Amino acid sequence: MIDNTTLQGYLAANKDFTTVCEIYAADAVPGASGFDPDDAIGWYAAVSGVTFMGNSYTRLVKKFSNIKRTVSAESNTATVEFSNVSRVISTFEFDNGFEGLIMVVRLISRASSATIANSLVMFAGRCEKPTSGNKDSLSVTAKWILGTQEVLIPRRKYTKEDQ
Repeated sequence: MIDNTTLQGYLAANKDFTTVCEIYAADAVPGASGFDPDDAIGWYAAVSGVTFMGNSYTRLVKKFSNIKRTVSAESNTATVEFSNVSRVISTFEFDNGFEGLIMVVRLISRASSATIANSLVMFAGRCEKPTSGNKDSLSVTAKWILGTQEVLIPRRKYTKEDQ
């Protein structure tokens, strides 16, 4: 259920939707209206010519894998496969390292989405270290960190020998 009536109208009337991926610093936090693309350190899309809120998205996404959302103890995940033919994404990995960065997968209307409120965040999570990559592609998986159901406290197990 979408509470934003403007976005509901866009989804019903428009056919120009694009899924984009934004990469944020590890210490980034969403503002009052969500993650701001102006604060991202990387903007990526599966098609060329995508701009949103003045940011140009580089065509490097080969595939958005299924975004796994469950309401259980299992973690929600998303995987994005980036093209590495131009070596741009491997350079990003060597310069920044995906591990620990925040990945946001967002649905936008290329003609109508002009603000954060007029986009739909499909996933926000912390990137894991890429485990598969070659000269053609690099897959990055993220685990959902926002709105998690349970937080284990303490984060480590205590034994009877602990004080």
